[in-house]
Amino acid sequence: MPTTWVDPVCGMSVESSGAHRTAFNTVEYRFCSKMCLRAFRERPGRYLKGGDDPRFERIREGSPDGPKGGTP
Repeated sequence: MPTTWVDPVCGMSVESSGAHRTAFNTVEYRFCSKMCLRAFRERPGRYLKGGDDPRFERIREGSPDGPKGGTP
């Protein structure tokens, strides 16, 4: 079963195979599209805060698992 990530820009679930990806502060992030990847690269802090969406809690808290490990 492939690992599922949460796109920090749009909140979509993303399977690890074939996903767009980048690293920021030694943490790897995966994205559903080139548009989300570009938006993250331009302003990563905007998306790492995650607003009020509970799916971003692990990113805000700096979990050692980062955004990996399944859809929250």
